[in-house]
Amino acid sequence: MKEDPNLIFTLRAISKHAERAFEHSHNKRYYVPPHPLVIAAASRESSVATNIGDEDGEGDGDGLKTWNTKGKGDVSKDFNHQLRFTWDNMPKTGAIFGSNPKTCDVILGSSKDGISSSHFRITFNDQDRLVLIDSSTHGTAVSYDGQARKDKRKNPQDRTRNKPRNKLNDFTWILFPEVDDKRVIIGEDINELPNAPVIEFSVEVTDPESCDDEYKRYLRSYLDEMRKAIPFGLNIDSQKTTTGQTESHSPKQHPKQRPIWIDREEIRSGAFAIVYRAINVSTGKWYAAKTFMRNKYRKEWDREVAILRKVSHDHIIKFEDHDVEHKWPRLIMEYLPLGNLAYQNGISRITE
Repeated sequence: MKEDPNLIFTLRAISKHAERAFEHSHNKRYYVPPHPLVIAAASRESSVATNIGDEDGEGDGDGLKTWNTKGKGDVSKDFNHQLRFTWDNMPKTGAIFGSNPKTCDVILGSSKDGISSSHFRITFNDQDRLVLIDSSTHGTAVSYDGQARKDKRKNPQDRTRNKPRNKLNDFTWILFPEVDDKRVIIGEDINELPNAPVIEFSVEVTDPESCDDEYKRYLRSYLDEMRKAIPFGLNIDSQKTTTGQTESHSPKQHPKQRPIWIDREEIRSGAFAIVYRAINVSTGKWYAAKTFMRNKYRKEWDREVAILRKVSHDHIIKFEDHDVEHKWPRLIMEYLPLGNLAYQNGISRITE
């Protein structure tokens, strides 16, 4: 299906709290209500639908309209609460979401529900990728096909010194167009606010690679306007980068914020571990993630980490980090896309 060249991204409410947030009058510039489902029935007896009613979906069965707000079925995308951002309505410095109507383009709720004044913003980074930059006190999670839902980073204010939040501590989530199921989750697992409402919605991003030249012209024009609005670069929280640069030249995370990686395809598996090609959700750089599937070998894993930390050689794969936030620990290693020497020798003999 051909992409709409004027559409940048669409947010679709999943939770009831997200539906109510999207309906807020402050958000009317972006809000698209659920479309009514019109069903023509010759008679009451010929209709097999059980939710046919009046426009509120609660009639006696004689009406022809119903609202499908559960988002189920093949055509569910037309029947939920949405916020749509186009080149015509997208703020030039990015869209800000939060609780303060004076500074936010979209209101998500109130501070008592755990929504920060400026909770996050969606903008473009210096690689022209759409990103969500989280600056909230309690953290915002972005899940990719179910991964990273529990992985969030917080940026609380230093109340002991009455200092504002450190913008260098904001966490960047790239909204990869190629990941089909992207969800933003707010309010889940907040220890300080155990009864906070969970606001969950999906994110659909237009893929520039699937668009024609018209979309790319809109993008270039928008980015030019954005550069004028933000003189020191598109993403004021990161350094300028280009695709393919090393991690040291990519948008930096504050040392307090640990990176988050998501697994994509499997590279190889063994008796005790599986190696995936994994991507850093903040920089877009690829890694090899070696996941250990048996905790009884944790001592061996700890020993391997200790050894790899001390190794530095041009001819040895670089150890980047280790991850113990999930059920199975994993090593994050340099990713070499061309495989090992044996693999290359099978393609083209290296020696006679």
